[in-house]
Amino acid sequence: MKTTLKVIFFGMISGTFWSFVPGALSVGDFMNSTRMTALVLLSGLLTGATVSLALQVSLAKSNRIETLFLGMGSLPLGAFVFGCFLVLINFMFGPAANEGYLIANLFAWGLLYAFESVFTPFAILLIPLACITTFLLKSLIHGDAKPC
Repeated sequence: MKTTLKVIFFGMISGTFWSFVPGALSVGDFMNSTRMTALVLLSGLLTGATVSLALQVSLAKSNRIETLFLGMGSLPLGAFVFGCFLVLINFMFGPAANEGYLIANLFAWGLLYAFESVFTPFAILLIPLACITTFLLKSLIHGDAKPC
């Protein structure tokens, strides 16, 4: 299988797992319905594939320190993309709204998720998990059995 396909599949799987993070950390009713759960999982799947593809070229050339920084940066990037996909998918399958509302919400929710991913107490757990995921992606790109 080509490396890019492996990266996409890895991203889809890891993104789906990562989509449980906002559901687990939310105090409200983030995943309280089947519809909302499906939207969150689909957003996570698309986010994982998008972020993994975005990191592929950089990870192929990076050393361990650079990979660590890419992993730290992947958390707010992934959170931003997740927030944008969540609004976009909700817009596509939800009640009709005007496009100006959509664009404003895309960036507002994206920025909110990115901000909350690194400026909350949960960042102590989320940043290392993002780094581990990034090292796993790097090992997949290089075809290594070990993630370093």
